[in-house]
Amino acid sequence: MIINLNARAEKEMHKIRVLCLGVYSSEEECTTASVNSTAPTIYDFDIVIVDAEEVDIESFFEKKPQFLRFFENGGVCYVFMRKIIFETVGDTRKTNYSFLPDLQFNMDNTEGEWLSCVSENARWMFDGYNFTWDCYVSDIGGDHTALAVNKVKDIVSFIMPIENGHCVFLPQVPYGERGVLVDALIRQGETLFKLEEEIHDIPEWISLYATELERQLLNERDEIERKLGRVGRLKPLLYETGKKLEKEVMRVMKDIGFNVIKLPDGSYADFEFQIDEDQTAVCEIKGLRGSANVNDLRQLLQYFIEQRDIEGRDVIGVFIVNHHRDKNPLERGEPLTQDASALAVKHNFRVISTQDIYTFLANDFDEKLTHQDFIKTFFN
Repeated sequence: MIINLNARAEKEMHKIRVLCLGVYSSEEECTTASVNSTAPTIYDFDIVIVDAEEVDIESFFEKKPQFLRFFENGGVCYVFMRKIIFETVGDTRKTNYSFLPDLQFNMDNTEGEWLSCVSENARWMFDGYNFTWDCYVSDIGGDHTALAVNKVKDIVSFIMPIENGHCVFLPQVPYGERGVLVDALIRQGETLFKLEEEIHDIPEWISLYATELERQLLNERDEIERKLGRVGRLKPLLYETGKKLEKEVMRVMKDIGFNVIKLPDGSYADFEFQIDEDQTAVCEIKGLRGSANVNDLRQLLQYFIEQRDIEGRDVIGVFIVNHHRDKNPLERGEPLTQDASALAVKHNFRVISTQDIYTFLANDFDEKLTHQDFIKTFFN
């Protein structure tokens, strides 16, 4: 990998300017903007950090020529990788990565938790944060350096030189860690580009020379990383809202063994699952800045009555709420107002806070809890 030392020397002569698009930083030199055409001129900055999930494909594509000049001037772009999204703009098919100069790789929208750092320069980053991955890349053309791979050696993080600059593609970290990581990238991200001594592909047969103690320690490390990753994936239950909270709750329910049926958009509830052969739970999820009131329960109530009285089903209403989501869970009040609580009691609704779900699962390091344990805890 070639580093343009002249461009870097020029950077050191002026204050580094950072543009955060769809992400946030506490560093004073940062400018924060939305990921669309209203973003400032890209090549006004030395570092640009982008969340690919926040990209407005149609309008942000206009920034592509600016990104080319940004890289020609030695700019560094960090992209938090998200699932690739396709959209037709005019007569052309674009993606949430089309703002970058033409890149040569394929992307697969498979997601997972396990990853392994393969670059010593990136060890500080992958050892310090709870990364998971939304996608991986393959068939990468041109020069690149892998930073991390998944269990079957698909690349989930890498650096690609573009013109005189670099684009660093990173996996995801929990929302609560994102700002800290962004600050760290601004302060020490260039260590990722340090020239290493000649690197050779590690032959597969080298694993035959591991000692028994080394194998044991590696297995223990993998198990610890897996368990820590699982607990880290539960943390969004404590702060997310909207579609992201719905996704996290349904993922947790599937993980412990429920057959979750997501209801179509526009339905009055979010999903269903079977409690037993006869009874079905109909669920609504809310992330709120305060306690849930009667209005927050109305959608669930409407769907519940429709299914019970019109469809003749044996259903039970379940209201799952991340209440006072901006506060430390230790400081949160009641999940429902008094009126909402009376309504829930009247219709025998189960009210479950996402904090309770987190507590239920967080200490289950061996993943032994099942959907039956969940029913015993929250329904009996």
